[in-house]
Amino acid sequence: MMDFHALMNNEIFYSYQPLYMRGGIQTLSESELSELDYLAELLAEPDKNIEQIEYMWNSNEKLFVLTNNTHNIYYDVFIK
Repeated sequence: MMDFHALMNNEIFYSYQPLYMRGGIQTLSESELSELDYLAELLAEPDKNIEQIEYMWNSNEKLFVLTNNTHNIYYDVFIK
């Protein structure tokens, strides 16, 4: 995720992660894991795959909605 966000000109701290991954990677579905594998393959050659990477950035909100411990407190208290 760090590489993906950096490539999209969105520098983030290591404590940030996508909100949908908050429960840990073990809670992700098979399709979500496949999607992460696909993203990793694209990021292996970013110059060659920039159009697909940009498409994922622009079309898949769950990849750029981030959280960290501070955000989790807000989410738990006000959103849940």
